[in-house]
Amino acid sequence: MISVQDEDQKLKFLDSVCTLCRTAKDDGFSQDLDDFCCRYKLGEMIQVLLKLEPKYEICTQVWRLAMLAFARLRPQSL
Repeated sequence: MISVQDEDQKLKFLDSVCTLCRTAKDDGFSQDLDDFCCRYKLGEMIQVLLKLEPKYEICTQVWRLAMLAFARLRPQSL
């Protein structure tokens, strides 16, 4: 069973990724953001978090923020 603290850490991480991506894109640092995300493998880290989530509960806050983070990580050119 996942502790409340673990859940909070996951949510804080995902929220930070969303904030980082939103701010970088709003301020015109998309290229730098792409390099940063690739270097630190943020997409892969989010996938690991999702693998730890219950498979039949996709309506959790972690899933919602993970999907939002994935959307924000996507290059704007797509």
